[in-house]
Amino acid sequence: MPDFTIVPIFPAPIFVSIDEFTLDEGELDFINHLDLRVNTHGNLMSKDGYVLKNAELFRLRNFLEDNLEQYVRKVLLVKKEIKFHITQSWVNESSKGMCHRNHSHSNSVISGVFYIAGDKCPIVFDNNRTPRLGAFDVAFEYDEYNIFNSQTWWIENEQGKLILFPSSLPHSVGENKSDTKRISLSFNTFVSGTLGNEEDRTELIL
Repeated sequence: MPDFTIVPIFPAPIFVSIDEFTLDEGELDFINHLDLRVNTHGNLMSKDGYVLKNAELFRLRNFLEDNLEQYVRKVLLVKKEIKFHITQSWVNESSKGMCHRNHSHSNSVISGVFYIAGDKCPIVFDNNRTPRLGAFDVAFEYDEYNIFNSQTWWIENEQGKLILFPSSLPHSVGENKSDTKRISLSFNTFVSGTLGNEEDRTELIL
């Protein structure tokens, strides 16, 4: 047994839903007939930037909002007075040879990715907080990688599963080498309520 304790300060909590959401034929048909455009990240996205406002996806929106509520209340422990809302939402599509280049989400607090279809190809998160090991910019070789020494961490995509993460966290998805299209739905969130407090001159009413 080790004679020490590790205190993992300032983690980036990544939420992966336990439950899977199965889209019905009508929902899949709606998604598959969305108009697409080329984006700057190397794949296609829906021209509609608010797809979850469509009545055809109300069941999916409920599933996403329920999981978002679990994340902010049970993991982040944010007070109930602060409300989280889905803002923009869009569908991504990557055909063979396409990828999703490294990026983060501006003007958002928490972002989500819901996997709809395609062969497995993980989302890769980058450590943008510290260089290599702690404050030392030294490229060590490791016996094995873990959450303390890795500069990237990947989470496998599973159809019907949702991943939630801080919007500032850089992430990417590798090249689709399959003949099967890879389809997902992404969304951003923001908050309403009173942040900070007047006494500390940090109050912000949204």
